[in-house]
Amino acid sequence: MSFGEELHRLRTEAGISIPDLAARTGIFSDYLAEIEAGQDTATAHTVEKVTACLRELGISEDDLASLRNLASGRPVPDKLKGRSISAAYVSTGTVGWLAIAFILLTAAFESIVIAYGGYQKFASLSVFSATGLDLLLGRLADLSFLLEGLAGLSFMTWFYLAARNLSALGVRWLDHSPFEAFYFIVPIAQFYVPYALMAELWKASDSSFLDDHSWQKAKRSPLVVSWWSCFVLKQLILVFVAVGFNLELAGEVIFYVTCVIAALSVTALIREINDRQRKKRGFLGGVQQPMS
Repeated sequence: MSFGEELHRLRTEAGISIPDLAARTGIFSDYLAEIEAGQDTATAHTVEKVTACLRELGISEDDLASLRNLASGRPVPDKLKGRSISAAYVSTGTVGWLAIAFILLTAAFESIVIAYGGYQKFASLSVFSATGLDLLLGRLADLSFLLEGLAGLSFMTWFYLAARNLSALGVRWLDHSPFEAFYFIVPIAQFYVPYALMAELWKASDSSFLDDHSWQKAKRSPLVVSWWSCFVLKQLILVFVAVGFNLELAGEVIFYVTCVIAALSVTALIREINDRQRKKRGFLGGVQQPMS
C-alpha cells in the first residue's frame, strides 16, 4: 500500500474530507488530492501536519506510525522548515486558462483567414468581386484582431502574476522584475526582455529546487526557445508586411505555421509553469500567512 492510499483510508476512517483536512492543516487541497491519487509525493512537513491532524481526530498511534513509514517524499531542507508561503502568492490557474482560450481561438481564426487567402492566390480567385464568403472572412479577420488583443492582455496578466509569485515562494537572486511582463508593448525591448523573464520564470518555478538560489542550476526549456523564436519571426513578418512587402503563398504558409507553433508553445508553457509553481507551493507546505 502506498502513502497516498493509506492516507485516503485513514482520512475516510476519521470522517473528514480533503477540503476539511486542507483547512485544518493549512496545506492546499489540490496537493493533498494528488498525494492520495499517487500523482505527487508528500514532504516531511506535509506528513507531520497530516499525522498531527489525524491524531486529533482519533486515529491510533499504530496507524499513524504505519502512515509515516510509508512516506517516501523527499524532505524539505532544514533551513526551509517552518518557512511559510507569503500571502502575496496568487493562484494563476484561472487567468492562465483564460489566456490559453484566447490564444487558441486567435490561432484558429488566423488559420482560417490565412488558409482562405492562400486558396485565393493558388486558385487565382482574387480577380473576382467580393463574395459573401469574402465578407465573412473579413469579419473573421476583424474578430481575430480583437481576440489577439484579448489574448495579449490576458497573457501579460498571467505572465506578471506568475513572475510575482516567485518572490512569494521565497525565490531570491532574481535578475528581472515582474513588470517586464508588459515589455511586449515597448519597442526594441519587446524582442528580448520578455524572453529573459520567461527563461528565469521557468527555472525559478522548478519544484526540484526549493531553497532561495539553487533554482539557477535548473535546466532551460526548449519550449521557451520555441515560443520566443516563433514570436520574433511572426513580428518580423508583420513588420515586412507593414512596410509594403507582399507575401507570396510560401510566405503565408510560413506565417501560418509560425502562428500555430507559437500558440501551442505558449499554451504548454502556461500549463507547465502553473503546475511547477503549484507543486513548489505544496512542497513548501502551502501555508499562507501575511508577509512580515
